[in-house]
Amino acid sequence: MQKSRQLKMLIGLSILLLLMLELSINHLYASDNLQEYNELVQNNKLKGIVRSKKNNDPIPGVNVTIKGSFIGTITNEEGEFYLEYDQESAQLVFSFVGMKKQEVKAFVGETLSILMEDDAIGLDEIVTIGYGTMKKSDLSGSVESVTAESFKNQPVTTISQALQGRLSGVVVSSNSGSPGSEAKIRIRGINSMKGDNNPLYVVDGVPLNVGIGNINVKDIQSIEVLKDASATAIYGSRGANGVILITTKRGLKNGESHLELNINTGISSLPQKYDLLNITDFAKLVNEYRPDYYSEEQMNEFSMMPGIDWQDEIYKLGLTQDYQLNISGGNEDMQYYLSGNYVDQTGILLNGKESKYSVRSNVSVNVLDNLNVDMNLYIGKKNGLNNMANGGKNSPTWNALIYSPTFPIYDENGDWNMQDKLASPNARNPIMMLEEQFEDYFSNTTTFNTKATYKFLSDFTFDIVYGADFNSYQRGSVQNEYITSGKTSAALSERKSFTWTNQNILTYNKNINDFHRITATAVNEQSSFENSGFNAYGSEVSPISVGYDNLGIAKSQSIGSWRSKVTMQSYIGRIAYSLKDRYLLTATYRADGTSKFQGANK
Repeated sequence: MQKSRQLKMLIGLSILLLLMLELSINHLYASDNLQEYNELVQNNKLKGIVRSKKNNDPIPGVNVTIKGSFIGTITNEEGEFYLEYDQESAQLVFSFVGMKKQEVKAFVGETLSILMEDDAIGLDEIVTIGYGTMKKSDLSGSVESVTAESFKNQPVTTISQALQGRLSGVVVSSNSGSPGSEAKIRIRGINSMKGDNNPLYVVDGVPLNVGIGNINVKDIQSIEVLKDASATAIYGSRGANGVILITTKRGLKNGESHLELNINTGISSLPQKYDLLNITDFAKLVNEYRPDYYSEEQMNEFSMMPGIDWQDEIYKLGLTQDYQLNISGGNEDMQYYLSGNYVDQTGILLNGKESKYSVRSNVSVNVLDNLNVDMNLYIGKKNGLNNMANGGKNSPTWNALIYSPTFPIYDENGDWNMQDKLASPNARNPIMMLEEQFEDYFSNTTTFNTKATYKFLSDFTFDIVYGADFNSYQRGSVQNEYITSGKTSAALSERKSFTWTNQNILTYNKNINDFHRITATAVNEQSSFENSGFNAYGSEVSPISVGYDNLGIAKSQSIGSWRSKVTMQSYIGRIAYSLKDRYLLTATYRADGTSKFQGANK
């Protein structure tokens, strides 16, 4: 009995020892697995520390993201970050308010050390102001800037589109959707109830006296907008509505040549139609107010036909094609930029279109170590067809809303149905108006300016600027018997303008131990503005097929012409003072004399 107990105890102890041995082995195996797992996790991490380049202190709260993904984290109080990642490498983006953004390629398992620099947030940026440039941090007036990079990848074809929605206090609006129509630009509201509210446009330092629609927006490097009295005072009364300074592109100094071709194609359409009555509901409504105007037989016919949707008939898809070719290059002694542009637009209304062609040449040459010469040439041509104002009362767009869906476009003989009796007495068939009207225009623009810059005595710069622009514009219209109810007419008008400007600019720029900074500018400017034009009108032109090419055959004619010339002499002074880059003072003086006034009042 006793031996049996001893045997049982021996067996129990053996089983217990076996269990303890198995637990120990499992524990060791689990420890090895845990160590391998921790090593695996550590090796699958992107990690590092972010410090300030200025004082080498760690920066907490830095955003660290994997480029092109939503994976990210922020640095802890010690400036450290950890990111789990299942690939070998990744492009990390580091960003923090007041610091320059950085992109660094990181490998899993590697510990990065990132040094971030302070960002001046554009305060060291050089911006164009009137008759010179200045650091943005030294500006005391309100100046805002738009660079070409901000609209480079957008299908903009005009300056107004490039500015729209990008600057506070600058409102861009359009009263017409016709191809080539120029939008209104207003800076800080309207200043005059009756006068001109357009801002002054200055291209490469020379005031522009042609429409901004003649400027190729893809040639623009930057646009500065002077908004308040301090910024615009240097342009006197001409800058009362604000000033828009346009700087065009220049060549490269790195000895390389750059060829760029941009092709943009877009379509436009009416965003939303007015929701109008269909043919059946319209006929029922008419019969309520004019009983039995439509017979029962006509009502039955209307119920089985769609009727005329005048909005669908006059609107279509518009197409825009924009082709731009640039060639730029140069070295330290000479830089060049050449471009050609072609834009073709068809409108969303029938028979409306516009085409624009332009070439530009900007060349800069260092003649001597202290003498630089810039030469800029722009030539543009524009022509359009049937882009008159089609949005007013009794226009095709207006008539399309009031014409009856029961009114057919053509009569039984295939001729135009002239007038809907249920519409306004002055309303005309909108499709007929768009098909039969004819109005075209042609515009040619040449702009040239050159600047010679001479530096002397280390702190002085003397600039001689000469700019000239020539513009001719012709518009003709023909109204046949459908448009004028039987009495044909034609008209032709033309206007020409020639403007030249000479500026002599002396600039003194002195920096005293980064404590005082003084910029003084003195300018003498002469300008001349010549304008001329004529207009001719003929009524009852027969045959009307000759259009406006032979107004002498009209039964009645009228003709008028005009010419004007205005010259202006200006003296300008400006002093900008900065103390410790903290206290700023700008004083501006301008005196203008003009031939508009007589005698001592000039």
